[in-house]
Amino acid sequence: MPNQYDLTRYDGRLAIMVDSRVAEGAGRGIFFRAARGTSEADVRIMTGHGRGICTVTIDEPTAMRLRLYPQGSVPHDADLPYLANSVEATSCTETGISAQERATTMDALGRPGVKAEDLVTPGHIMVQVARNVFRPEASLPEHAYMLMSARTDSRFASWCDILNEEGDIASADECTQLAAKLGLDSFPAADVEAYGRVELADWVRAIEFSKARFS
Repeated sequence: MPNQYDLTRYDGRLAIMVDSRVAEGAGRGIFFRAARGTSEADVRIMTGHGRGICTVTIDEPTAMRLRLYPQGSVPHDADLPYLANSVEATSCTETGISAQERATTMDALGRPGVKAEDLVTPGHIMVQVARNVFRPEASLPEHAYMLMSARTDSRFASWCDILNEEGDIASADECTQLAAKLGLDSFPAADVEAYGRVELADWVRAIEFSKARFS
C-alpha cells in the first residue's frame, strides 16, 4: 500500500507524487521536494530509482531575473510552462554531474537570494518555468510547485520523472510501490491540486481576475 500522508504536515522533504488520470489510465509519477535543501542523498535516490533528468521548476519572474532564456520558442498559451537554459551553480568545483554538485545547483536555485552570477549555463540541471500552476491539466511538477507554495517557504521544486527498469515511464502503481519500498510519502496529484486551490485561494482569484480583465 502507498504511504498516504497528511498534506497539512508536508514540510518539503523528498516524496513521490502520482497522477493516475494520465497515460490512458496507467498513470505516472515523479520524485519531488523543495529545491532549497536538496541533498546529495536526495539526488542519489532520484537518479538511482527514478532514472529521470534532475530538474527544478521556478517561476517566470525568477527566470528573467536569473537571465535564463527559453530553449526554443515559448508556447503561445501564456499558461503553459516551458524549458529554460540548463544550469550549474558557480560554486561547483568539478564537472557538476556528481550527486553532490547536482544537489548544490538545485539548492542554489531554491534560495530566495540567488543571483544570475550564482549560476552558469549550460549545466546538468534542467529548468522548467511555470506560468500558471492552476491551469487545467497542469503537470506533476506544476503540482509540486503548488504544494511548495502552500506548505513551505521555498516555492521552487526539485524533481525527476520516474522510469521503470525498461526505461519506460513508470505507471502510477509502480510509483506507489516504489514509495512504499523506499519508505517515502506518496501523494495523489488530484489531492494536491484540491489542497493547493484551497490554501492558495487568493492567488487563484488573482489569476482568474487577471485573465478575465485582460484576455
